[in-house]
Amino acid sequence: MTGIQEKSLAIRLTYKLRDFLSKPLYQTLAGDLGAVVDIGGGAFFKRLTNSSWNKYLVIEPSPQLLPEDSASKVYAVAGDGQHLPLRAATLDTAICIQVLELIFEPFKVFQEAQRVLKPGGKFIVLVPQTGTLHGIPFHYQNLTHHWLFEAAKRSGFEVESWQPLGGAWRTIASRLFLMFWPVFKNDYYFDPLYAKRGWLFWATLPLQIVTAAVFFPIAMLLSFGDIKEESNNHLMILTKR
Repeated sequence: MTGIQEKSLAIRLTYKLRDFLSKPLYQTLAGDLGAVVDIGGGAFFKRLTNSSWNKYLVIEPSPQLLPEDSASKVYAVAGDGQHLPLRAATLDTAICIQVLELIFEPFKVFQEAQRVLKPGGKFIVLVPQTGTLHGIPFHYQNLTHHWLFEAAKRSGFEVESWQPLGGAWRTIASRLFLMFWPVFKNDYYFDPLYAKRGWLFWATLPLQIVTAAVFFPIAMLLSFGDIKEESNNHLMILTKR
């Protein structure tokens, strides 16, 4: 079946912007990854043009989210990232890219990654700190780097590296880019609880759109010298001891 990442125009555009702004992520994933589990990655493997693997397993919570087309040595399975259907100490790399915010108990994903990785295996995590509401109704939280460091400590991982991606201005740019998708009822961003909007909103909507279009490139420009405390995302590489 076609995964949501491949069907939705909004998500494809969002991912293209993410890919442009997340070069350190792809540099981290370049080279031989060995045996891989990608928790919630959908068709993410298609973007790994500088990576190789001997087995790549995509885990999604339902068959509807599995990627339509697979590549060589790529397998897709419906399963729960909090209870991976995998044997212990069998994998070299675990990947979880902008997914933990959509999992009710994200710490369990750390525990499961610790369980299925071989000693010396890598757990590569990218999480939003200031993410716009998305993945309705499964967006339960955003996560700070403090949470990541504590989760790594409690699950027994060693932090190899941590890198904040973007900051306050990139967060503003991201929100300006994404803020109108719910208005036009895109399934991934639209929350029925906010369906009713007053007349003042609709009266000012054209001005809102013009303002967002003007300030988006300004915010992106300022993001090159960003305030990292308000990081848009956190990239962390963990090693199983």
